[in-house]
Amino acid sequence: MGKSVSVFGSWFQLCFIENEGMAFGMKIIDAPIGKVILTLFRLVAVGFGFYWIKQLIKKGHGRGLLICASLILAGAAGNLIDSMFYGLM
Repeated sequence: MGKSVSVFGSWFQLCFIENEGMAFGMKIIDAPIGKVILTLFRLVAVGFGFYWIKQLIKKGHGRGLLICASLILAGAAGNLIDSMFYGLM
């Protein structure tokens, strides 16, 4: 935590940080319940993503849209998995 590796001197460095909230480190509530609320929201979003893709398939949308929707769903599922196991080790 807090360590960095210089790639191109001081111009480009890779720094290890952890994001405990949403985008840009924003939090719903600065308490443990905030993480639970955010995880539940992510669970609902993943469920909606599966429903949305099912509807796109039923309507016969093109392969490109299905691939894009699947990538969005994969990102949401990855965030859900990460939020469920973050801080448990």
